[in-house]
Amino acid sequence: TRPNFDGPVRALPTGATVTTSNIQFSPDGTANEVVAGVPQVIATVVTLTITREGKSKTVTINGIGKIQLQ
Repeated sequence: TRPNFDGPVRALPTGATVTTSNIQFSPDGTANEVVAGVPQVIATVVTLTITREGKSKTVTINGIGKIQLQ
């Protein structure tokens, strides 16, 4: 349905590691951080670090499900 703000699916390559943080995306596009099995509202942003072959990238996710690659 419109508006459709979805971007392309991005898969992590083999051998990539992600900092331990559990994010749950809801059907309405919002995101929650799962702590001890309980989804909690993301108050500011959650930062994930993805590392592969000695190089790292940072991904931030806010409560409304906006993802930024840095």
